[in-house]
Amino acid sequence: MAKNNRKIRRHCVGFVGVDSGQLMLGDPCNLSTWGGNEYANNRPGEYSYAGACSTTMTWPYSGIIGTIRPREGLAAVVPTGFGDGLYPVYIDQDPEDGRVWAVTVRFDPDFCVLGDLFLEDSPGEC
Repeated sequence: MAKNNRKIRRHCVGFVGVDSGQLMLGDPCNLSTWGGNEYANNRPGEYSYAGACSTTMTWPYSGIIGTIRPREGLAAVVPTGFGDGLYPVYIDQDPEDGRVWAVTVRFDPDFCVLGDLFLEDSPGEC
């Protein structure tokens, strides 16, 4: 996890609450186009709660919603595999310039990341 001999630091930024057994990753500026069909059925791929539910309940149980082009959309949705709860969110960050390289949400409640590939002085530990 090094670029130009720099170590990337992984640390916990907090916990995300889940009440629907699924998680969505997308740009908040697109929420104005979010569909209001919360209880509609069978809408996989649609940028709405019903679309998220339909996408995470059919094979492959995750995917893109709000499709712009094939495999490109407004958000990605995944099931947690463990239902509702609070899940730790980690970022991999360059300690020199602050750039975030990755975001990881751990759904396994018995797992907490502290790898030896990362700096040990990470400020946030879940």
